[in-house]
Amino acid sequence: SKPHLCRRDTPGSKGTIATHRANVAATGFTRRQGALLPFESELSRATGAGGMTSAFQEFADLRQGDLIPTGNSMDAALQGEGFLMLARKEAPENVFFSRGGALARSPEGELTTKEGYLVLDENRRPIELNNEGDILIRSSGEILSANTGDRISSFGVYRFDRPEALQTLGAGLYRQSSASGEALPDRFTQVVQGSLEGSNVNSVTEMVSMISTQRHFGAITRALNTVNQITSQLFQMAQG
Repeated sequence: SKPHLCRRDTPGSKGTIATHRANVAATGFTRRQGALLPFESELSRATGAGGMTSAFQEFADLRQGDLIPTGNSMDAALQGEGFLMLARKEAPENVFFSRGGALARSPEGELTTKEGYLVLDENRRPIELNNEGDILIRSSGEILSANTGDRISSFGVYRFDRPEALQTLGAGLYRQSSASGEALPDRFTQVVQGSLEGSNVNSVTEMVSMISTQRHFGAITRALNTVNQITSQLFQMAQG
């Protein structure tokens, strides 16, 4: 079942928060968000499985970042909850998802990300720009020739019922998981040409989270020390 948050934005680990702070200015970076799971259900699950389970989980926080105009006609930001579908040229059957819109034209005339992933169209095929010059991108994702106005292709934009459950691969890439559900065509997300989505990290929020996490860790440490002292005293009294 979907994790239930005790608070809408539960601070993550120190390492996670430090990563957030280091990527405040990174284009398209998405932070991780924590979820405290119900104690009773997790205890029951751990008991039934005969092992231990975590009461805290992290998942992708995919809230929209600010759109940053770049003036580059090959940049395409997504405004909404959708994802672009990508694939490697050597293994087109393995697809990935991303919100990164820093795109380029390959020497073969294909539309790719700056990292070399092929951008797929609505039919899950590579987008072929060939020898077309400048392009125009409509908010619907349709790609036109800037010279003739002819239609070239259209972005494949997809959504998930539970996008927070996507498997995070790093560098802005995600993979579908059993919990995220199937990739479905998204007719509501708009494509904004000449812009990129900025990081959704707020530096002030992350600083507050770091302070809160440090205080919480200190309180737990003091409580454990107190329990150990009491246990030790009881043990000595029992021996006496």
